[in-house]
Amino acid sequence: MRAAKTTFQKRPVESDDGIVVPDGAPEWITSALIRETIATWQPFYRDSLTPEDAVTMLTNVSRLFAVLSRG
Repeated sequence: MRAAKTTFQKRPVESDDGIVVPDGAPEWITSALIRETIATWQPFYRDSLTPEDAVTMLTNVSRLFAVLSRG
């Protein structure tokens, strides 16, 4: 079974709240999703999470879901 093709953004995109979607992030990752991910996980981390940290978390969960959904 082939993995789903991921499209990557070619340049950073900044939202109204100042969150920048890092260069190379998959297109489905938005500034709102990054903001929500940081808000959800920041209470569990001593150091401040960055948008890059959020993208890493989101892509890792996406990969885990892809593996688990194979059955």
